[in-house]
Amino acid sequence: RLALVMQAAAKAGETPVPEGPDTKRWHVVYPTYIDKEKTIQQGRRIGKELAVENPSATEIAECLKKMGIESVVENKAYPGDWLNCRQRVRVNLPHDAPSAEGQRHNVHWLLRQVAPAVAALPSRQ
Repeated sequence: RLALVMQAAAKAGETPVPEGPDTKRWHVVYPTYIDKEKTIQQGRRIGKELAVENPSATEIAECLKKMGIESVVENKAYPGDWLNCRQRVRVNLPHDAPSAEGQRHNVHWLLRQVAPAVAALPSRQ
């Protein structure tokens, strides 16, 4: 179906609009943010006690799916470590909904929730 839409748009001289969610305004999470082996200067954003060794973007996306949070994995490198970190996760966080603890949902809250979930994955046991 998408191929037909793109062909019709090309014939009309228009730029086709891809289907799916618009992720431009979603939050970005790089695996480096929760990597235990990185320092704060290298991009880690949570404490080492919560961080995970060598997390991957697919593991993060899997945990987000289990948490009921919409996410998309992209093939974009982390600028500070572009040779080793080749993927990132775009996350659609609700802006105004407070969590059960009364905190607002933001990227820092998300990282503190995702890191233990990644560590608890069956593939890491």
